[in-house]
Amino acid sequence: MILFYFFVIGLSADFQLDRDTNSIPYVIVNYRMPYSDLIFYKNDSIYTGEYLVSVVVEEDGYQMSGKSKKHQLSVDNYDETLSSNKYFNGLMEIKVPEGKIELTLKISDRNSSRSWTRTRELAISKLKPTDIASIRWFSNPSREVITDKDTIRIRLNIFSSEEGKTQLKFYFKDEEGKFSFQRDTILPDRKNQELGVIVPANKFKEGLYEFTAEVQNVTGSKTAKKSISFRVWKPFFESNRFVDRVKQIEYIASSGEIKEMLSAKVEEREKLWNKFWESKDPTPGDDLNEFKIDYFDRIDFANRNFSRGSLLEGWKTDRGKVYIILGPPDNIVDEPFNPSGSAYQIWYYYDEGYNLIFVQRYMTGDYYLENPPPEVW
Repeated sequence: MILFYFFVIGLSADFQLDRDTNSIPYVIVNYRMPYSDLIFYKNDSIYTGEYLVSVVVEEDGYQMSGKSKKHQLSVDNYDETLSSNKYFNGLMEIKVPEGKIELTLKISDRNSSRSWTRTRELAISKLKPTDIASIRWFSNPSREVITDKDTIRIRLNIFSSEEGKTQLKFYFKDEEGKFSFQRDTILPDRKNQELGVIVPANKFKEGLYEFTAEVQNVTGSKTAKKSISFRVWKPFFESNRFVDRVKQIEYIASSGEIKEMLSAKVEEREKLWNKFWESKDPTPGDDLNEFKIDYFDRIDFANRNFSRGSLLEGWKTDRGKVYIILGPPDNIVDEPFNPSGSAYQIWYYYDEGYNLIFVQRYMTGDYYLENPPPEVW
């Protein structure tokens, strides 16, 4: 069986439940994609890209509803059309039924045949007499914030059909379960009310956090609780991200260059980092380093797609290493259910003359390269 794979995936999507003033549920889908994933056409001095975004709601395999919308992007700088650091974003809202549903977001490039999808399963339960109707995250869809420039913005929608005031407690916990910020308050006697939580990101150390809200009617009904997670980063050259990125350039850097950057003081890191990438820049006359962008796009793709079933991060696996060094294959033969032996994939690189065979030796989902080419190993 021959499958053709498109290895350009840069869509971030965040599916969040909300309810209107009548407590009817609907989902807001926030999405973000880099400009580099779209095809732009030049018209006079303007570069134009177009895409169609759609959301489909399914229940038990049947489509319940859906909606779509066309968008157009225009830029006057060609370099921006190639940038993976400049994004277009938007949101779609759609009403949903209570129960178990599946939502699919699809973005289609109207200037090419490329499309991207993200799917999420949601279980939407009926509201309790006193409940948290929704928690909304109001930063970017990736749910990542930087300590020196971002603010954490969360909105709570509190519902209560019971008489009496509502007790609200909310708090932040890190990966070790330690509380870093918490509040406990009594809300007015109202059926529906909204509350905003705004905290500067610099109040948190770098790491993964969970925001949790709990509500209970003062008459003593059962506590309702909902959570939302997010990640906090320090500025790049102060962050563990810098250390991770330095380790990830081992396929194109010498051991001495990596050692020098990892052992450098924080204030020296930026200079060494920029010096390394300037030496790799194919077009040093502009502000865009295409080689750097492409390299880390491949790293990130490998981490998203080749980590499953492996004890290694995706970029360290055999498939990740090949993808990063050689780029996407021209096509792939995929046999996940080989009746005569282990599952395998064959990656074809026609120009290089490579037919690379990856075998799933241990039934874990990880594939090992059987015939590594000299260029990669």
